[in-house]
Amino acid sequence: MRQRQSPHRSCRALRLCGQANLFGVIRSLVSQGSGGPEVEACKKTLTGRLDALARAHSLATESRWRSIDLHALAAATLEPYATGREGAIEIDGEPLPLEARRALSLSLTLHELATNSVKYGALSAAQGKMRLTRRTVRDEAGSHAELAWEERGGPAVRPPERRGFGTKLIDRVFEYELEGGAEIDFRPEGLRVRAWFPIS
Repeated sequence: MRQRQSPHRSCRALRLCGQANLFGVIRSLVSQGSGGPEVEACKKTLTGRLDALARAHSLATESRWRSIDLHALAAATLEPYATGREGAIEIDGEPLPLEARRALSLSLTLHELATNSVKYGALSAAQGKMRLTRRTVRDEAGSHAELAWEERGGPAVRPPERRGFGTKLIDRVFEYELEGGAEIDFRPEGLRVRAWFPIS
């Protein structure tokens, strides 16, 4: 006998499908048409950001917009950059649940760092590696999360002549949206980003 599906499951499935379709429609609209190299580069950048948001949004929906573990978020966001590069990306640290809406912003930051690494940093080199670590620190002021993004084995790093979108995004996400802060160190041997934000 065929079992009837729960109305709650049906509604949830429809919501998931609808959200996936929405990201697909937006991505399709962005990809339409053709243009010069600058236009194509902008389209590629935008679709990459949409894909990162879509993956994070899917995790948030699965959790019913409660919390997402940072490891799961980072793994989903960085998975496209790990393809064909076994061992190049390492994610390490203790479990760290994030409120779903905060996780969406953080996913964009991780995406921008990975994109930059593929273009100019460690992931642009065959032997390059990057590592993301996380930990929870507890003191008199409460608990806060600390993240460290470290790259090595890539071309020599030089500080940029101007602040790009990625740098501005890191500042905005960690300082304003997560109420923490971030330090970016353009070390010659590899980029390092240290960030922190309070957690409940």
